[in-house]
Amino acid sequence: MLVDLETFATDLREHDLVVMALSRDRYGLAPEAYHDFVHAYGWDVREWDGCAVLRGARETASCAWVAQHAPGNAAARAEFARRVASLRDGDPTVRWYPF
Repeated sequence: MLVDLETFATDLREHDLVVMALSRDRYGLAPEAYHDFVHAYGWDVREWDGCAVLRGARETASCAWVAQHAPGNAAARAEFARRVASLRDGDPTVRWYPF
């Protein structure tokens, strides 16, 4: 069995659920797949009042992770620029990519 502990927590469910919402909004998870997940789980984190703040923190952390790879990786630099521009522009529809 493989377990990814990076996004595992014994904290608020919202910390893990916002990752799924970002998978839909930023990383290309099909809206239908997200809908099925929300239906099975019984709640959509995007309806929570604190979602925007938690989403912003998670997006910032994701940008910081890419930034650490940027000095020696042109693809990471380009992706970092895309992500930061989308945050500065306030555009949550910009798709983010692996590099």
